[in-house]
Amino acid sequence: MSLLPGLPAYILFMMLRHMDHVDDEPKMHQLMKAFRNGVKKVLKKRADSVINLLERQVERLIVGAILEYEEISGLSGPARAPPSPPGAGPARLKQQLAQAHATLRAHHNSAPLTVSIFKQLFYYICAYSLNQLLLRKDLCCWAKGLQIRYNISHLETWIKEQLAEYGQKSVEEILSVLKPITQAVQLLQARKSMADILNMYTPAEEYEVKVTREFIHEIQKKMQEKAAPNADKEPVSIVKFNYIGKLTYSYFSL
Repeated sequence: MSLLPGLPAYILFMMLRHMDHVDDEPKMHQLMKAFRNGVKKVLKKRADSVINLLERQVERLIVGAILEYEEISGLSGPARAPPSPPGAGPARLKQQLAQAHATLRAHHNSAPLTVSIFKQLFYYICAYSLNQLLLRKDLCCWAKGLQIRYNISHLETWIKEQLAEYGQKSVEEILSVLKPITQAVQLLQARKSMADILNMYTPAEEYEVKVTREFIHEIQKKMQEKAAPNADKEPVSIVKFNYIGKLTYSYFSL
């Protein structure tokens, strides 16, 4: 048996009218506080369930769409990974995101809740991509850096176009959670070692200490010593964290 539409709200409204009739203000405040806390718990639980479901749906698409898909022709790199199956590129991932957005709209989710869900979802996409990037040496080269950055730009464009209705501030907040993978890829594109960067460094002020050649040689020596013992060790994945966004609750009239 299912409840009639609006029945819980009607019952709450009648309880408030009764307490107002008997002039029991403390109980009225106590009831409203309990009701508000209960609604928050239910919304948080349902939001977490939705996020976990969406994460499972996109997880199988992330590697193929962001790390392995190669749309830019003419780039060479180390041993190529097996080709991604058809439809595994950014277009397939964007299609999955569009379906999720349409579902949230169909259930009339509030704008703040939708923004929080997508912020968590893109955080998961970023963290999963970064983990896989750190675990795979075949992806850590300049050519793959260009490919991956291009694939990430597809997601950034989707966010700007499809989530623009939630405001520029919300769009910027969602884009910001992709910064770690973007910054990692920019390092791949740098094509410069630590020694190269130090050689190019020019002090901004006269009183700043200049980088000496002896210091650069010492840095190169330390980096070689650090790399040697770890050459045969398996890379370790970073721990998965959940991004917990702040949910804003919209007030409405009964």
